[in-house]
Amino acid sequence: MLCRALQTLVDSTKSIATSQEPEDLIAQGRISKVEAKRSITHLTTLSANLLAVLFNIYNETVPQFRGTILACIDSFLSITEPKVSK
Repeated sequence: MLCRALQTLVDSTKSIATSQEPEDLIAQGRISKVEAKRSITHLTTLSANLLAVLFNIYNETVPQFRGTILACIDSFLSITEPKVSK
């Protein structure tokens, strides 16, 4: 349940931040694009730690229940900044 909520948070916020819809349509019960972009930036700073936890949970979960966890991991990977190693 928590994984589904986290996935929804990331996916819906990312959708608003990248939406091409006029701002007034987005504002009808949702956050603004500026707020969504700020939220994605904040979630990006948390994503490395959350991914570590999610991967640990994934490893400890029996295979038939891993789907939701994997979908959540995928959502966080979509906003995680890649590290460049030298």
